[in-house]
Amino acid sequence: MQHMIRLTTVLTRYALNASAPPPRYPPPSPLVALGPLVGGPVLYFVGGEGKLEGGGFEVRGYQALLVMSCVYFIVAAWVLRKVDAK
Repeated sequence: MQHMIRLTTVLTRYALNASAPPPRYPPPSPLVALGPLVGGPVLYFVGGEGKLEGGGFEVRGYQALLVMSCVYFIVAAWVLRKVDAK
C-alpha cells in the first residue's frame, strides 16, 4: 500500500510541476507475459492443433490451461508468502 501512495505522490508532484523530469521506474520483468507465451502452444498441441470444425480446440487443451493457471496461482501465493515473511 505504501508503494501505491508513494507512486501517487510522485505522479501528483510531476503533474503539478510539468518542468520536472518524469520519474524513472525499472523495466518490467521479462516473465510478465509467461502465461500467454506458454499457454498458446500448450493449447495448440494438447488441444488437437485446431482440428475441430471452425478451428476450435478439444476440451483437454482447455483442461491443460486450467491446470497450468492453478499451478501459476499456487506458485504466486507461495512467492507472496515468502516475500511477506521478509
